[in-house]
Amino acid sequence: MSTIVLPFELPANIEGIGERFIENHYYKELPKMVQGLTEEYPFLLDYFGMLPLDQIGLPLYCPELSRKMSGEKNSTLSTPANVKVCSSTF
Repeated sequence: MSTIVLPFELPANIEGIGERFIENHYYKELPKMVQGLTEEYPFLLDYFGMLPLDQIGLPLYCPELSRKMSGEKNSTLSTPANVKVCSSTF
């Protein structure tokens, strides 16, 4: 069995964390496009709800990465991936 190691601790209670994230002020700060993505891919709500946003801030959504972004100060990025792969991990 594999072990998942994260660079942060998960919240003690992750049951229903996506639904609780919607009530959080961070959800309202998400760009409208990202809010739309959470409706299409609800597992993203769980993902955002598990992140220590008080410490790292909201991830910057980047539909496409490029080398021009190497100077970006915000090192927390959220990018599209194969949704079938991502959704099977939650």
